[in-house]
Amino acid sequence: GAHLVTPPHPNGKIHWPPALQTYIARLRQIVETVHEKLLHTFRLDRERPHDLTGIRTRMAAMVALHNTCMWLNQRLGRDRLAFADLIDW
Repeated sequence: GAHLVTPPHPNGKIHWPPALQTYIARLRQIVETVHEKLLHTFRLDRERPHDLTGIRTRMAAMVALHNTCMWLNQRLGRDRLAFADLIDW
């Protein structure tokens, strides 16, 4: 049920208008940011769950911890993403 959007072939007859190129570039930036956050911040590149329920549970726990740390930092008047100081590596 997914729709795949790819840029037209460079030698093709169809070219995207500049406004569409800008729109697609913005969407791509959002997707890449979320992808990076999931892989590196939540360490999903290291997870090896046995089934879908396991990865969903781990993701829910990691997102809950992330949100709790952001909330606590905000309550303490600190930068919301200052996790290294909060956890005291």
